Amino acid sequence: MKTISLAIIAIAGFIGSTTAFAGDNGWYALAGVGQTINNDDKSTLDSALTAAGASGFSSSLSNPTVYKLQVGYQVNKNLAFEGGYLGSNDETYTATGGNIISGVTASANIKG
Repeated sequence: MKTISLAIIAIAGFIGSTTAFAGDNGWYALAGVGQTINNDDKSTLDSALTAAGASGFSSSLSNPTVYKLQVGYQVNKNLAFEGGYLGSNDETYTATGGNIISGVTASANIKG
């Protein structure tokens, strides 16, 4: 299902890009939104807690949304100026249960 969705998105992108290159100069804007997925961070943090003596806990790691906005001006077909912004939400890790003190949650927050 994911493969079919990605194929449809890719085809739509190619169809839309033909009109984007129609003019030789002028303003243009780009935007994008996505989500990060990195389970390596979770396993690294779980290992750090285990090394500190924690066991039998359950943990979760949020997948922050990443977004970008860009604007540019194309002077001619060989020269353009661009600027943009790339940002994301915070990534949050939490661990509870096991031999972690009752009512206490181990947490980490990575600023986006």
